[in-house]
Amino acid sequence: MVTPAVGATQPAERLNGPPNPTEPGAWEDQIVTVPLTDEALRIEQGVEFSVDLDKVPGSARLALKEAGLPLGQHLVVWINQQRAGTITPTVPDLSDGGFLTGENASASYAGWRDGSFYVPVSLLKAGVNTLLFSDEDDATLTPGNAGPSDPGVGPPLAIKTLVFQLNYLPPPANKGSLQPQLSMPTGPIPPTESSSTSTETNTP
Repeated sequence: MVTPAVGATQPAERLNGPPNPTEPGAWEDQIVTVPLTDEALRIEQGVEFSVDLDKVPGSARLALKEAGLPLGQHLVVWINQQRAGTITPTVPDLSDGGFLTGENASASYAGWRDGSFYVPVSLLKAGVNTLLFSDEDDATLTPGNAGPSDPGVGPPLAIKTLVFQLNYLPPPANKGSLQPQLSMPTGPIPPTESSSTSTETNTP
């Protein structure tokens, strides 16, 4: 472990040159987080990821960091060869030093940008699921479910820290296990002589 003067303690293997190791999958309550990448990957040539699911979750989310996507474009997400939707990475503050300057660089940013996507679980299945990304201009209208466009024609494009988050909802409560309800009387309670006792105290 290495503890710097500023910042958190980190494992030594993160600082000795090789790529950071993949974070292990985590399970918290009903949410499973599965890392899919252990280093930055170029994806403009078409890189397919696969996830083996025991069962379809109640909801799912993808999160990643991308670099190389021109501003004004988005990533198209393909799940099991079907167009699932798009990821539009966040646009940094305009004072960020990553914005490139010059006549031909007005829509360029050098750096990693965050993106996330709410996955339609109807496209997922039990077993192996495939995941692919392609780039597309924001103004382009592409028919859904037409299949990914030909990769390899765009600029260098990379992603890292790709994470698949799955929410396995707990089973519904068993209606037969409900607690009995107590009914309170609505009228006056009649006095009962047999239930009332009195103690006389004789004073001399």
